Amino acid sequence: MATSGIRKRVGRRTGRVSYQVWWRMEDGSQGARTVSSRDEARELLDEKRLELRRGTWRGRQRGRLPFNHWTDEWWSDWSADPHRSPNTLVMAESRLRNHVRPFFGDRPIERIGPADVRRWQAQLDGRVGYDTVTQCRSLVRRIFEYATDEGAIDANPVRKVPPPRRRADPEAVFAAVKRRALTPEEAGRLLANFPLFWWDHVTTLLGTGLRFGELAGLRRRRVHLTRPVPILEVGPTRYQAGRFGSGFKPRPKSDAWCPWPRWWSRRSAASFPPAATPRPSCSPAQGAARR
Repeated sequence: MATSGIRKRVGRRTGRVSYQVWWRMEDGSQGARTVSSRDEARELLDEKRLELRRGTWRGRQRGRLPFNHWTDEWWSDWSADPHRSPNTLVMAESRLRNHVRPFFGDRPIERIGPADVRRWQAQLDGRVGYDTVTQCRSLVRRIFEYATDEGAIDANPVRKVPPPRRRADPEAVFAAVKRRALTPEEAGRLLANFPLFWWDHVTTLLGTGLRFGELAGLRRRRVHLTRPVPILEVGPTRYQAGRFGSGFKPRPKSDAWCPWPRWWSRRSAASFPPAATPRPSCSPAQGAARR
C-alpha cells in the first residue's frame, strides 16, 4: 500500500527548520520534496495523496516503459484507421524500423529529453534527405504526444526542438534549375519506344499527370471529353503495399479532378469511346468488365 507523510528537519549548523514531504509507492519506488513552511508541506502532502488516490502515479510508472513499447501502442491505434492508405502504412513502418527505433529503442520514454531528440535529428539529417527527416520527426512527435496524453510524461520533447531547415538548392539560387516536364518532341520520342499496346496508357499519363495507380483504377464512365472543359474524375486507385496487401482503394491520395488540354482530348477520344450497352449475349460479369 502506498504511504506518505511529513518530516520536520532542523539544520545542525544553521538551526534552520524545514519540512520534508515523503512518499513510498506499492512497487517500492519512493521520493521526497523539501519545503520551508508547514503550510506548504501540508498542501503538498494533500496533493500527493490525491494523486495516489486517483491513480495518477500509474502514468508515472508507465513512463519507465521503453520507447518501443509506446511505439507499438501508438501504432496499434494509428494503423487501425480504416481510411489510412496502405502505402502510407508501408512508408511509416519503414521509417520507424530504419530511422527511429534503432536510436530510441529500449530507453525509458521518461528518460528521453530534448537533447536526445536534437542529437537524433542531427544524425539523421546527415544521412538522409530533408523530406525523410521531417517525416520521421512527425512520427516521433506523434508517439511522444500519445505518451503525453496517457500521462506517462509531462511534455513532448519534440516540441522543444526546432525542425531542420531545408538546404538551399544551388541550382535554384543560380537560376539553373533543370526542366522536369517533357516537351512534345521528347514525349513523342518516349512514346516511340513503347509497344503500340501501351500508347494509350502512356499518352494518358503524359497528358494528365496521373499517378500509375490512379490510371490503373480509371474507369471509362469517369472520363468526360464532351464537356466544355474536358475532365476526368480520379476515383479508385490501385495499390501494392507489401504485407499490407494489394488491390483498389476507394479514393486517391487527394480528392480532385483533372482537366485535359483540348488537343489531348481529341487524341484520347478514340481511347475512351462513349459507354455502350452490353450485348444481350454477354454475361453480367463480361458486361461489368467492359464498363
